Amino acid sequence: ATPTSPSILPPQRAITLTVWTNQEISGLGDSPGDIALQAQVAAFDQDRSAITIQVRAKSLTGQGSILNYLRAGRAVAPGILPDLILIPGSQLATAASEQLIYPVDGLIEAPALADLYPASAQLVRVDDRLMGYPFALRGLNHFTYQLNVITDTLPATWSALMEQSAGSLLLPAAGPDIGRFLLAYYLAEGGTTVSEANRPALEIPALTAALSLLQAGRQSGLILLRSSNVATLADAWQIFENGEAGMTLVTASQFLNERSQGATAGYGPMPGPTGPIAPVVESWVWAISTPDPARQQAAADLIGWLVATENLGQWSLANLSPPGRRSAFELWPQNDPYIDFLQAELDRARALPATASATFMQALADAAIDVISLQSTPAEAARAAAQAIQP
Repeated sequence: ATPTSPSILPPQRAITLTVWTNQEISGLGDSPGDIALQAQVAAFDQDRSAITIQVRAKSLTGQGSILNYLRAGRAVAPGILPDLILIPGSQLATAASEQLIYPVDGLIEAPALADLYPASAQLVRVDDRLMGYPFALRGLNHFTYQLNVITDTLPATWSALMEQSAGSLLLPAAGPDIGRFLLAYYLAEGGTTVSEANRPALEIPALTAALSLLQAGRQSGLILLRSSNVATLADAWQIFENGEAGMTLVTASQFLNERSQGATAGYGPMPGPTGPIAPVVESWVWAISTPDPARQQAAADLIGWLVATENLGQWSLANLSPPGRRSAFELWPQNDPYIDFLQAELDRARALPATASATFMQALADAAIDVISLQSTPAEAARAAAQAIQP
């Protein structure tokens, strides 16, 4: 069937359910993911005579962002506000604390909750309340490598990687992506992100240990010198694709997109001090933003429809976005080793800590670039990062 844009469906029904999505994950364009979502929303609408759905794409940041509209509109124009929103999990705690969204406890069926990956389940809880349902996961880092550089599997430990692959690894050390990379190693070293006073914090010994791996990689020649001038994962991939690096860092979504365009490369988890380390993931979350019980139920019904195994599987595959629940992969290719690898990584992934604010992640990124560019020792960079978090 030809997908119908939800934004132009007939308005003469009992409830007009307003949904705000965003261009970063699923807008109203003609990409495969957009078309799949529009078709699913239209099918839900057409099967329920008491509901009309209007979908709008909004910004995630700035004055015109979803959360700013919710803050401003409550007092002056509540009638134009959405009932359901799609936001990053990193905004969930703020939205909950300001009562811009409402708990979905009791509105989401138990099987859909039991099917979540561990990190997915953690990412949608705020103060032990279920504040939404994860639509897709993002930011899962892993390594990719040239098949003529590493002809077997990727080494499991950082020391083995240094021995086998000198002068090969390109990292986006000059931009924010290096902060997430370092966070995974910091957590693997046993670091925590909250102080005894329940405030964001970094433990200097654990961060020093994580940074020492980067220092060793740089001094041994594993990490390429030009890493200090590469700012994004996209830039790193371009250099890697040109054959100027043996290995680089990618996200799962990025790797899936590159594969869909014909790229061939090896892949493996990030080697750690004693073995592969768990990646850190974020999520895109459906959250209910209406206080009206009847509209909340209608919004929850739409969530349930969109995250049903078949629908979420179709959308996530079309959008090349790892889904938040396991069963959605039933709709993905079943004899693909990379998909098996991705599912295993999602099973052991860590949730991005709620304390990982922009300031927190910038402190980690600054520490990483200072060590990789040999401007600071690991201990100096760790102290500076901890001070930036808790001045």
